[in-house]
Amino acid sequence: MSENGMAYSVTYIEASPEHVEDVVQCIRDILYATMSVRGHRESYALQRIGQAHHFVVASAWDGLSAWEKYLTQRETLSLDGRMAEWLLAPLDRRVHHALSVGDGWDTASSGFYAVTHVDVIPPAKEEGTALIKSIADACRAKGGNIRFDALTQEDRPNHMTVIEAWAGADAQVGHMTAPHTKAYRDALAPLCGALYDERIYMRVPG
Repeated sequence: MSENGMAYSVTYIEASPEHVEDVVQCIRDILYATMSVRGHRESYALQRIGQAHHFVVASAWDGLSAWEKYLTQRETLSLDGRMAEWLLAPLDRRVHHALSVGDGWDTASSGFYAVTHVDVIPPAKEEGTALIKSIADACRAKGGNIRFDALTQEDRPNHMTVIEAWAGADAQVGHMTAPHTKAYRDALAPLCGALYDERIYMRVPG
């Protein structure tokens, strides 16, 4: 159950390398169009460092019904269709509820973002969920942290998405190598059903 009743979508996009700029422009159009949709709270887009044809678009909604209604709107379908020819794979949309999210919204366009998909084995769901919530709660107050959101996937509650933003590369590396992060990874590793998939991004300017 969500701690705040909101819905969070995380969409993974793999562009054809020769169409990266086309996809970036389409993502900007999506962000602009989404701003005026009823029930929308926040959206931002990220571009992967080292693999510039990989993107993430994250958004927050007043509830699952607001997100589902947005998906059926003509403009959404039109933008999805326009982008489809430039992609290597279909859009990978995942809807979540909050496990641990901060207050307020980050509007900074700078910073290093880490997006991690965590898959824990079903028998360890409760233990894994507690570990992920604890690291999010603790790290949100660390120096250099802009945001630290932990989300639970609606249709697979043993799958979590963690979105971190740090003021710069040094802050992100400092977190990654800190003793508390190592302790968390050590405790989580035996519970995981797949690779701990952490990817580093920069914000796509609006």
